[in-house]
Amino acid sequence: MTKPKNIRQMEELTALLRYALGLAPGEFLLWPDPDGFVPIKETVAALRDEDGFRGLTENRVRETVSQALGQGPLEIVDNLIRVKPDLAELPTARPALEAKPKLLHLGLKPTAWPIIAEQGLQPKTGQTRVRLYPTEELAKKEAKRFRPDPVMVAVNKAMAEKTGTTFEIYAEVIYLATDIAPQALFGPPIKPQETEKPPPSRPTLSEPVTHHGKIRGKRDDAPDWKNQTRKERRRK
Repeated sequence: MTKPKNIRQMEELTALLRYALGLAPGEFLLWPDPDGFVPIKETVAALRDEDGFRGLTENRVRETVSQALGQGPLEIVDNLIRVKPDLAELPTARPALEAKPKLLHLGLKPTAWPIIAEQGLQPKTGQTRVRLYPTEELAKKEAKRFRPDPVMVAVNKAMAEKTGTTFEIYAEVIYLATDIAPQALFGPPIKPQETEKPPPSRPTLSEPVTHHGKIRGKRDDAPDWKNQTRKERRRK
């Protein structure tokens, strides 16, 4: 007997999530935290790259997990999702001691680059490492999941290590770094900000005020001949 379409779709999504989160996260450019959790937002963005899941939404993922009533392989806590630990076979990070690649890459929001170029690169809130990639192509693929036109930045690995940065490699495609000093970052030139023009000054009480157009009301400033004509009209 053929299964209903919605049941098949739920099973296909569950199988893909189990593979991406519990076996090969690096294949999807995902990095689980020490407890195996990945943000749902990142998971959905990664799975949208797969044929048949272009329109995947966070709600659909949540519904798929909740319909299993706790009996499935997945679990969600707040905005994080994971494969249950006893069902996961996750890779572990190891020190990246190799000299190559000389450059590592990441994509940033255009507004973030000027600040990072000056202050250096630090892990995002809630994370312990900066994620980098061995090729610009991989870095751009990951960055474009969240922003259409990322600024691509390169990190000189040797220069970063000299200033105290340590690197680990995860699943052979994700490099994890501690804080990175500005001198090890290379990106597009930063345009100087335009100097804001001061607002136009308003006339003060001591300055003459120029009026444009007719002024209704008080007529004390009218020429004498006009005032005389008005007086004669009133008498009539």
